[in-house]
Amino acid sequence: MDKIMKLFGYENINNIKIQEEFKNKPPKYQKMLEKKLYHLQHHKFEQPIVLDNNNWLVDGYTSYLIANGLGKKYVKIRRR
Repeated sequence: MDKIMKLFGYENINNIKIQEEFKNKPPKYQKMLEKKLYHLQHHKFEQPIVLDNNNWLVDGYTSYLIANGLGKKYVKIRRR
């Protein structure tokens, strides 16, 4: 299933690696709330989840946290 999802630009959320700099500075509550409301209203993330070729998160930590909190197994990503 992972190979098929990757063809469509998705990644298994369990394969995403998070750098310590993201973990050490979580987003503020208000920012999380606004971005979660956007996701619920538009059925997409306001900011894309961007990964490097080794699946390290480059950008979109808030989107990642929301997806993880919603129990999503796969997330749409962009590669940098």
